[in-house]
Amino acid sequence: MPAQSDPGRFAKTDLRYWKNKVFLLGSTYWVQIQFSGQRKKINLNHANVEQAAAKARDLYRSLLSNGWEETLCRFKAGYTEPKKTALTIGEYVEAVKEKTGLRSQTIEGYAKALRKIVADSVGLARDKAKYHPSGREKWRAKVNAVALSSLTNQRIEDWRFGFVKRAGSDPIKEKRARRSAEAFIRRARALFGKKVIEAISQSLKLPDPLPFAGIKVEKTKPPRYRSTFDLIAVAAAASQELSKEHPMQYRIFLLAAMAGLRRHEADLLPWSAFRWNQGKIRVERTRFFRPKTDDSERDIEVDPELMELFLSYYAERKGEFVIESDVAPNPGANYDHYRCWTHFQHLIEWLRGKGLTSKTPLHDLRKEYGSQICDRYGIYAAQIALGHSDPAITSSHYLEKKKPAVLGVGHVLIGEPKLVALPPGSAPAGV
Repeated sequence: MPAQSDPGRFAKTDLRYWKNKVFLLGSTYWVQIQFSGQRKKINLNHANVEQAAAKARDLYRSLLSNGWEETLCRFKAGYTEPKKTALTIGEYVEAVKEKTGLRSQTIEGYAKALRKIVADSVGLARDKAKYHPSGREKWRAKVNAVALSSLTNQRIEDWRFGFVKRAGSDPIKEKRARRSAEAFIRRARALFGKKVIEAISQSLKLPDPLPFAGIKVEKTKPPRYRSTFDLIAVAAAASQELSKEHPMQYRIFLLAAMAGLRRHEADLLPWSAFRWNQGKIRVERTRFFRPKTDDSERDIEVDPELMELFLSYYAERKGEFVIESDVAPNPGANYDHYRCWTHFQHLIEWLRGKGLTSKTPLHDLRKEYGSQICDRYGIYAAQIALGHSDPAITSSHYLEKKKPAVLGVGHVLIGEPKLVALPPGSAPAGV
């Protein structure tokens, strides 16, 4: 049977359209196509739905160019569309979307990094007009039209060197630029991984060597989380200032600060996630939500007071989601779509007013949660609570050590003479 999602959402040249149109008859997939006043049922001679959908898509493309007679002759003889030459950046990204199982949001994240490197390398300036919707589309079209073969390793290395050099001589800015450059290369290079190339090489003629072949990504130490706020004080302020006037922002705050939920996890959290009698919140796959990784599916143990509070919210619920919004879920979006985007933005502004001044104050709540769990119960408890696949991720990115690791023999210095006596209120900055 064909898949159940709506084929009308996709163009007929899109592989996803045909995955919803092919149907199993006997041991192989078939498709029924109406074109130029004729309707025909065609055996695609594939038992695999992906291969059948690809053949149906190619058949339709041939119809557009050649009509019924020539198309049927070619396909009966085992015809497949010839490999495309002079591949562009945009065509390559579209092929990755069609022929791999990667999430569309993941591909788009990688593609953004690739377009950044390509645009800088060929001199497509990122002026302010690019950030206007029409200007952005024009800029993107220009980048997509660049030949894939033009992205040589030398250009990539030149881009990396220039990106870091533009940071100037400030050591802090240079370190930040070096970390950013490696992140861009790492994400863009993922579009040319072994499994991706295997999936698309049958239908596309790829340049040799491939972009990023042999390009090494330098290991850069991620910035360690350092808390800039008192969680208890911020939570008390949230209770007073948000709970009544901005209840949805307050719920987001609680889920991030006291359960460590990611933004997407909170955005699409259903009421069914609460295990009221067990004191747990379950993060798992739903019809609208796909976890970041398999390890992201987890049970989070929370304070009983938090469960009681959300139980009172549950009694007044207006829908299936914990965070209420007029925006519907969009699981098919190829970008980070949030039902509760407006709530997130207002909460972020509020958090900045409470001393959370980083670029990601909402994410800092999750990091603070992980640090507190680690301090009380150890790094493995924090890893599981945060949904990480490796404790190294937890340690490198999320934790601030709360208890000072001092030697504990300072008592022997009691009574020792002080070399300098400082008058009250004259301690150096930072003391």
